[in-house]
Parts: sequence; C-alpha cells; structure tokens
Amino acid sequence: MSINTKARNKLICDGGSIDKTFAIGGEGRKQLMRIGGKAYSIHWTNIERSVKIWKAIEDFVTDILNEFYASDEDVKGDSELQNWANDIYTNGFPGHQGSKQGHEFPNTIASKAQLVELCTLIIFTGSAQHAAVNFGQHEMYSYSPNAPPGLRLPPPTIKGKADMQTLLDTLPDKNSAALAVAISHMLSQFSGDELYFGNFPAERFTEAKAQNLIARFRKALDEIDGHIKERNAQLDVPYIYLLPSRIPNSITI
Repeated sequence: MSINTKARNKLICDGGSIDKTFAIGGEGRKQLMRIGGKAYSIHWTNIERSVKIWKAIEDFVTDILNEFYASDEDVKGDSELQNWANDIYTNGFPGHQGSKQGHEFPNTIASKAQLVELCTLIIFTGSAQHAAVNFGQHEMYSYSPNAPPGLRLPPPTIKGKADMQTLLDTLPDKNSAALAVAISHMLSQFSGDELYFGNFPAERFTEAKAQNLIARFRKALDEIDGHIKERNAQLDVPYIYLLPSRIPNSITI
C-alpha cells in the first residue's frame, strides 16, 4: 500500500521526520511500536458518537456475514478465512511470541459472533477511530507550547524558579517546532480523491440483497451525521471529526 510504504520510508524510518522531531527518538519509537503491537483493543474517542458508529458498522457487518455464513460451522470450515486469521496471529503481531501478555488476536475464528466482532473492529479502527485521532492533529500541534514534540531541558522540580527564559530554553527550537507543525498539517489533510464512509464505488457485492444492506448502512450513517450536526449547532466549538461525511473509508492521508 502506497501510504504505508511512504510512511515507513520517510516518516517513521531511522533518521526520518519522527526521529528528527520527537524527543522519544528512534529506538524509543521502535519500543513504543513493539508495546502497541502486542494488543488490539478499542480506544473510544468521543464515546457517544463512537458507539453510534460502532453499532452501525456492527449491524452492517452482521447482515452481510449472515448472507454468506449460515452457521458457526460454516465459519470454522472456511479455510481461507482461517488461514487469514492465522496469518495475522503469526505474522501481523509477532510480538506475542515469548510474551505472557498475548496480543489477543485469535489464530482461528470459531463463530459468526467472533467474526462479526473482528470485522467490526477492523473497519472501525481504519475509519472512525483513525479519523478521530488523525484529522484534529493540526489544531492540537500547530501551537508548539500546547503539545511540544520534545523538551530540551527536564521539567522544573521547584515551584517559582522557572521564568520565561527557562520556558524558551525548554521548548523545542524553531526548526524542530516548525517541522512538527508541518507534519501535523500534512497528516491532517484529506486526499484529493477521498472516498468517505459508506461509499463503495468498487462494487464487491453485486447481489440485490447486499446492495440493499449497503443502502441501509448509508442511511444509518446519514442519520448519525444529522444528529452530530444538530448537536454541533449548539456548541461554541463544534466536534466534526466523527461526522460520517468526514470519515474516510480507510486510512488514506
């Protein structure tokens, strides 16, 4: 995938933009990624809106999978599906090996309910969750003192001893701060040919029943979109990052 290749080669590689900007450094970045890779979980961002979107995805996934799997035995007997799960377990999260805290992704899928949960999690993570944590980055990081990528001095330990010069000496230098702002701006942009949630121009499901289920899914997303806009109209600072109309289908920046 193009976006992943570019990130590996320019953003999170040794000597890349993250290494040049953030105090955690290259080895710290790798260690953090190893820790994060040991588990998959749901990180709720703006919980009420997240739950509504999760439920819409879950209902859609359930309906679609019911069209192809009549029973748990059908799931167990799908060799391609089981190979996919084992591949993720073995190669996708290799950090589990030798660790007492496994990453919890199963090496086999034993039921329709389990498959629904996994598919819902994957779709939610690549769409709503990513939109919630990604597209607001520039608002957070464009003012360096609000979220500095690193500090040049340790935090003060005695109250009343720090002054403005201490603050300036502690915050990142201008080059590091500018690079962090530029990165956050780049990551917060939508693609020019963005496809938003629920729009599937490549029709993988051509059956009439499946097309009806897709239409029902879009209707559910439209209702959530309208509800959020109604709430936003009452807020001084609207929350826009979980509007389905602003959530890309997948991670594309």
